[in-house]
Amino acid sequence: MINEDKIFKYLTKALLAITLPVMLVMAMDAGISGDEYFHLNQAEAVVNWYYSFGSDTSALHTPQTNLKYYGQGFDNAASLIARVFNIEDIFTLRHLMNALAGWLIFLFIVLLAFNLGGWRAAFFSIILCILSPRLIGHSFNNLKDIPFALGYIAGIWFLVKWMREWPLISRKTMIAMTLVIAFTISIRPPGLILIGWLFIITVLLLINDYLLNRTTPDFRHPIWLKTLWVAISGYLLGLVFWPFALLNPIKHPIISHQLMEAYPVTIRQLFMGELMWSDMLPWFYLPWMMMITIALPVLVGFLLFFFTGFWKSSKKRLFFGFIVFTIFFPLLYIIFKESNVYGGWRHVLFIYPPMVVLSAIGISRLWQFLKVRKAITARAVLAVLLLISIIHPIKFMIINHPFQYLYFNQITGGYKGAFGKYEADYYFHTIRPAAEWLNDYLNETGEEDLIIASNFETAWFFRHNDRVKEHRQTSWHNRSFENWDYAIFSATYLHAFNLNPKQWPPLETIHTISVEGKPVCVVLKRETLYDYLGWKALRERDYFLADSLLNLATTVHYGLEGAWLNLARSRYQLGDHYSAINALDMALEIHPTFEPALMEYARISFTLGNPEMALNLLNRLTGYNKKYLPAYTLKAEYLITLNRKNEALAEIQRCLDIQPSWQPARKIFFELTEY
Repeated sequence: MINEDKIFKYLTKALLAITLPVMLVMAMDAGISGDEYFHLNQAEAVVNWYYSFGSDTSALHTPQTNLKYYGQGFDNAASLIARVFNIEDIFTLRHLMNALAGWLIFLFIVLLAFNLGGWRAAFFSIILCILSPRLIGHSFNNLKDIPFALGYIAGIWFLVKWMREWPLISRKTMIAMTLVIAFTISIRPPGLILIGWLFIITVLLLINDYLLNRTTPDFRHPIWLKTLWVAISGYLLGLVFWPFALLNPIKHPIISHQLMEAYPVTIRQLFMGELMWSDMLPWFYLPWMMMITIALPVLVGFLLFFFTGFWKSSKKRLFFGFIVFTIFFPLLYIIFKESNVYGGWRHVLFIYPPMVVLSAIGISRLWQFLKVRKAITARAVLAVLLLISIIHPIKFMIINHPFQYLYFNQITGGYKGAFGKYEADYYFHTIRPAAEWLNDYLNETGEEDLIIASNFETAWFFRHNDRVKEHRQTSWHNRSFENWDYAIFSATYLHAFNLNPKQWPPLETIHTISVEGKPVCVVLKRETLYDYLGWKALRERDYFLADSLLNLATTVHYGLEGAWLNLARSRYQLGDHYSAINALDMALEIHPTFEPALMEYARISFTLGNPEMALNLLNRLTGYNKKYLPAYTLKAEYLITLNRKNEALAEIQRCLDIQPSWQPARKIFFELTEY
């Protein structure tokens, strides 16, 4: 007779053993994530702070990045290792360390699933881990969310052990829990949540003892000493590699946590086909993004868990209830607090590992249900359905490596169906292969003294290429305002209109990086410098030269919205107002939400005696971008001129509701309310 449990045991261990080297090798191909440069620079500053015994305080002055408020212990550790062992390729080191952290998440998922559901649940859990493209993709280069998720699932694992050992908690479990709390806090201030879970569990178990034994809970119980020792020790250890927190171990972590809850940096991103600010997203942003990007087997298994009567098991009810709480409480807290979130659901990536555990248990229980009823055919059908369901995520990961984090499931029609509706590459992973291709291309052409432009930092990828003399970072819409020979642009933070096949990839494209046939990143060879030279002439107020150059630029390349905008500006200065409007119409045909063009159009319309047209254009602009503050003040100025001061005041109040410190709006507000 086949011992099913042994089969699941050996398969689980084999898959765990295989996934470690595979993830390490895969991580070697990863690009640099959108935040890595910032965190690397901060990590170097932190290491310098320790090396200089506190005299180098650059780690404590981060007005632009706010990174002093992060522990970012994992980043700091990577930089320390690189410093000690003189490792030049810091990004490869970081990515390998992060891949190891990702694999450890797999390990704790399997341990927890085995602890609560046996080897069958453990087997399904490692299968579901492998079917987690976004988790795997972030394991390559996301040194914030992956280590934090590792700390969180490890914390849940040791808290379950704490409950199992109650009330005789072993020293081993206490030390492990202390280290896990320290590790998680060192990554981010919200790691304090593990201390909260520890106290909640202790209280619940004391109450449970009372209900079972009918004895008054003694809050002087020795367990409280153990709990306090673990909490305080873990908290203090978590601050060791965090300079800002060390300067005031009580006040500064609290300040940091408050900042995390209301993070000041907001990003405008594509969601459901519209560009939205991250602090103005609908409440369902996180659950919806999870629903369309998590592989269907994980979602189905998670739902199955709640339909298999987990609450009926008196022995495991507390464990399951606790894990459910650790998933839903953070998610609901973020939703109700209307926290600033962006980049898909990476900010709640830490709740995904416990979801995988419950999903595996849900599938395992269904398997057991069918086994007990000797439903051989039904089990065979279930096995076939599972095999079929893994095809979509596995195929995506194999074909589109190393862009696993861009996975969308069948609800959106995969990545192909999501392109132009959701962010195409919010962490800029596609920049690396584009840069590597361009490196090879430049070596073949033999060109010298080149300038590379991009909407991401590219210097690292060309550090061994002497043909490149300069790198410039610019947005897609500002490409006409910069001098460059070649450019690399990821389809990141672009409006859906800009990503339609008529405009993207652009005409000057010489190479594309595609995912499911969609061009996510493009390499451009500049066709003309007339647009940039025209912009230079415009800045120097040589309007005749600017008009001539920009006219040539738009003739050579119709799709340069920036050149059309500057052509309109030059013609306006030359007094050719209607020709300027024609140029703006062309710019808005290319990009209907091009904000500078709408502003310029409004100014010219008002000058030509068409104030309603001007106001409509500004209303259109603030409808597209609620944070385009100059549009509010310009509207207010026009309304004041039209003697519509109440409407002007309403516009200024709307502006100040968005940004209370916006000085032009404050000045107008005081002028309107002075008397």
